[in-house]
Amino acid sequence: MKIPFRTPKFSYWVLGPLVMACASTPPPTQRIATANESVAAARQAGANDSALASLYMQSAQEQIGFAKGLVKKGDMDRADLVLLRANADADLARSLAHEQQQRSKAESAVSMLQTVQRQQMQPSGQPTQ
Repeated sequence: MKIPFRTPKFSYWVLGPLVMACASTPPPTQRIATANESVAAARQAGANDSALASLYMQSAQEQIGFAKGLVKKGDMDRADLVLLRANADADLARSLAHEQQQRSKAESAVSMLQTVQRQQMQPSGQPTQ
């Protein structure tokens, strides 16, 4: 009589879950690096100069720290999700900083245009105010 433990079906049935249980999620080191780079890009874009951008950048930094704590505890899946959010917040901070810079440039251009228009509306020979 054959021993049923040696049948192929049994080995897949037993070994499959064992292999899956041994396979764990690796630490999200690349995602940590990406999130840190996004925070650095936001800082370089001037996120500290905009109140809203600064808040999102600070949030991203806090989330990176929280994710590192999760990695130490072994919760790689949750750390990965937190790092996704941190990266998104850092990207948003960078975009808000760029928006603030572009808005400032646009306001400056409008101001110069209004100055030129006022000067052209004045009759010649009269001093400008």
